[in-house]
Amino acid sequence: MGLGDSNYHEGGKKSRFDFEVKTLQALQKIRDLLAAASDDDEKVKTSIADTTAGYLNDKVTVTAGVLDKSITSPGANEKLNLTIAALGVSTGLIANDAVTYAKIQNISTTQRILGRNTASTGDTEEVTISQAIDWIGSTQGQIIYRGSTAWVALSPGTAGQVLQTNGAANNPSWANTLQYISLANNVTTTSSSAATITGMTFSVAANAEYLVEFSCRNGCTAVNGMRFALSVPTGTTTGVNLIAFGGSTVAQIQTGISVSGSVDISQTVSTLNTSAASTLLKMKVKTGGNSGTFQLQFRSFTGGDTSTIFAETTYMSYIRIA
Repeated sequence: MGLGDSNYHEGGKKSRFDFEVKTLQALQKIRDLLAAASDDDEKVKTSIADTTAGYLNDKVTVTAGVLDKSITSPGANEKLNLTIAALGVSTGLIANDAVTYAKIQNISTTQRILGRNTASTGDTEEVTISQAIDWIGSTQGQIIYRGSTAWVALSPGTAGQVLQTNGAANNPSWANTLQYISLANNVTTTSSSAATITGMTFSVAANAEYLVEFSCRNGCTAVNGMRFALSVPTGTTTGVNLIAFGGSTVAQIQTGISVSGSVDISQTVSTLNTSAASTLLKMKVKTGGNSGTFQLQFRSFTGGDTSTIFAETTYMSYIRIA
């Protein structure tokens, strides 16, 4: 501005020159105060000279992204409480660790953790305990255990298996357990063709191995006696150890059988026309590429003779070993 209309001779105390100098001095003083101001308590004081930390109490709105509020005639020592609506704040303006837990929205209910269950990137979500564990494994029958470096899921075993520990620093595993089948009723046949011993049956998997033991009291009405047989899936191989009591002598046979369907165990038992004979069969059954059913069978060696498997002491046990 021109001081005194460019005429310094008109710079008297009440002249325009004097007014303009004082105005410049006042502006400089404001600049100095602003430069010296700190973020102390983040205040907006009611006046430059106000040292009582009074604040304005008013509301700020946003128009087109700009704070827009004129504050007039503030009351003495009133706080400036700014309510800011629809204002996008850059995360770069937020100091590290400045957002407290209390400033986060409330979690909707108990037993929730924060994470993201929805596929792909996105906002933080509330996750249930079940959802979180499903990240490890979500197949029915799986067992969650701690591996050497992380939590992992053990897939379900086969029917009849039990969970066993393998000691410290080792993972648990499924183990086979011995299964028992007892004969509920006597089973008889007069046929020379193999008949299933009802109840002495169990399912076998493909490419698996089983140990099978059969113990029974058996008899035949004629000295011709009876024989046992097996029916298993095609491609099965079986090692048989048979010991029989109650014939003219103790009969024993050890043999290997390749089975496709039904096959005799080539040893005649119960040859004394008696019901007091007994037979013990021990077998290792190894299936091929076919699953199916293991069936213990028997027949009269001569058609018309009555052969019987008695219920009282007859049972079969089996265990999968591979």
